[in-house]
Amino acid sequence: MKKVQLFLLLLTIAALSSCRNTIDFQGSNIELGFSQDTLYLDTVFTGLGSSTRILKVYNTSAENMTVDRIRLARGEGSYYRMNVDGVSGKSLENLEILAGDSAYVFIEISPDAQGATEMIYTDSIWFENGAIKQHVNLITAVWDAYYHFPDRVLTIAQPEPYPDIKIPYTILPCNAVWNNDKPHVIYGYAVVDSACLLTINEGTQIHIHKGGGLWAYRDSRLVVNGGGIDANHMNQPVVFQGDRLEPGYEWVPGQWGGVLGGLFLMRSNQNHEIKNTIIKNALRAFV
Repeated sequence: MKKVQLFLLLLTIAALSSCRNTIDFQGSNIELGFSQDTLYLDTVFTGLGSSTRILKVYNTSAENMTVDRIRLARGEGSYYRMNVDGVSGKSLENLEILAGDSAYVFIEISPDAQGATEMIYTDSIWFENGAIKQHVNLITAVWDAYYHFPDRVLTIAQPEPYPDIKIPYTILPCNAVWNNDKPHVIYGYAVVDSACLLTINEGTQIHIHKGGGLWAYRDSRLVVNGGGIDANHMNQPVVFQGDRLEPGYEWVPGQWGGVLGGLFLMRSNQNHEIKNTIIKNALRAFV
C-alpha cells in the first residue's frame, strides 16, 4: 500500500512540475516596439547584395505573445530577404516572444534590385498580431547617385490632441559643391547649415522624395548656377524634381515638399542666387 501511495505522490509531483514548465503564449492585440521605424540599406549598384541590417522587435507587455504573421509588403516579388530568429522567408507565422523579451529580424536586399525602375527601392515589414497591424519601412538606393538620407529628426511640439510634427533631416558638409556627374537624391530635408554655402552647378539633376526638400538655414547661402550665361549653356539648367521616374509622373505636382515646403530659404545676410533652374513636381517651391 505504501508503494502505491509513493507512486501516486511521484505522479502528482511530476504533473505539477510539468504544469510549471508550460509557457502560455495566448497574449494578443499587443503593440510591439521596434529598434527603428525605418531601415536604410546599402546602395545597390555593384552587382552585390547589401550588408545585413538588424531590426530588434520588443514585446514590452507583461504577457507572452505570438505574432500571428510577419511579411514583406511586396510579397514573393520583393527584392528584400528576411530572416526572423533563424527562419528565412518572405512571410512567416506564429513568432513567439516572451513577456519583456525581444526577437531579431535580419534584412538584406538582393543584387537583382539593381534592375528596379525606381531610384529608391522601398518595401515594408508588416507585423500582424490579432487586430494590431504595424510596419517598419525598408529603403534602399538602387541607382548610382549621390544620396542624402536623414540622420536626425527635428520635433515640433503640438498642442493636444494633435501629434507632434517630426521633420527628418541631414546637415550637408559646409561649402559643398554639387556637380552634374551624377544625380543627387534627397530623402527628408538636406540642410545648408548656418554660415555655410551650397553651390549647385549647371546641369545638375536633383530628385527629392515625398515630404522632403532643401533647407537653407539662417545666415547660409544657396547658389544655383544653372547654365544660362551664354548660348552654349542655355540647355543645361539645374532641375529640382521628384524621384518618381515613370513617364506618368513627369509633370504631376505635389510629389515632394513637406512641412517646410520644397525649397525653404531662411533670411540670410547674403543673397541666395538661383538662375536658369527648373523646379517641378513640388507641393510648393518656396516658403
